[in-house]
Amino acid sequence: EAIEILNNNLKNNNIKNVNTVKAAIGTDGKFIDFVTYPGFNVINHHSAWQPALYTKLLVRLFTAQRDCRKSNERVCAVSLGRIISDYCPDRVNVLKIDAEGSEYEVFRNLSNEDFGKIDKIIMEFHEYYPGNRHKELVSILASKGFNVRVEKPMFDYYFGKCGFIWAWKDKKKEEKCIQ
Repeated sequence: EAIEILNNNLKNNNIKNVNTVKAAIGTDGKFIDFVTYPGFNVINHHSAWQPALYTKLLVRLFTAQRDCRKSNERVCAVSLGRIISDYCPDRVNVLKIDAEGSEYEVFRNLSNEDFGKIDKIIMEFHEYYPGNRHKELVSILASKGFNVRVEKPMFDYYFGKCGFIWAWKDKKKEEKCIQ
């Protein structure tokens, strides 16, 4: 559903220089189980995550007003490194990622070479698991030469355990390093 919306937006805005990939991002060949709510995908999540009581109550409140029964999906994951090599081996101008908690594994395991190909990152982060905190992602990205901005909207962060990270490289800094 989300990929269809993205593709329609690209088409409606006559944007042609974008590759969209319908894939669960993670470790190559590993299966990931998701809980989805067709028609209300804002609350889709990794099946291992157990929402807090107040989040469950909010989900019930929102889904009671819509016909969106919970369903389970199992998908095979693909690594970000593989996606980069298959679809954009030279350069990634903007990487948009919403990995439902897998973003930590994705960036922990991305090679320096692949990090070097990425100019900007727009990401939703998720703090579903005790060891996953957005400060780790900020640290990883900063160590790879990115400037980083974090946004934690109150509702999203406290009820959904998620927020947003924007990361970009300073072009002038890169040019100085090349000279």
